[in-house]
Amino acid sequence: MFINDIGNIIDFIFARLCKIHDEILPHDRKYCELGEKPEGILRRLNDSLTPEQWRLFNEYDIAQNLQMNRQDEVVYSWGLVDGIYLSYWVDRVRREPEQVLSELGFDMKMGEKG
Repeated sequence: MFINDIGNIIDFIFARLCKIHDEILPHDRKYCELGEKPEGILRRLNDSLTPEQWRLFNEYDIAQNLQMNRQDEVVYSWGLVDGIYLSYWVDRVRREPEQVLSELGFDMKMGEKG
């Protein structure tokens, strides 16, 4: 069951990353602006490289994109874990604020840390 849950989480993360890439980023003005310069450079490279140089550059580009995709997966995964952890504490503080403050060393009678 645990392995299946992990698989579901991985599927969720991948689906969410794809959705962000396909539906959100194209409408992000800053993202689109940042893409203009690389697109121009890519056109210039395409016009000036030999087929062998273009193949080598394409290999590099694919490898670089795979690394950046992995970076996105790691950052999103850790952000998800951090969000779950934070939501636990927010819910706990909402349910039992005095207990949490007491555990942090605050004296509720005096309103000061003890």
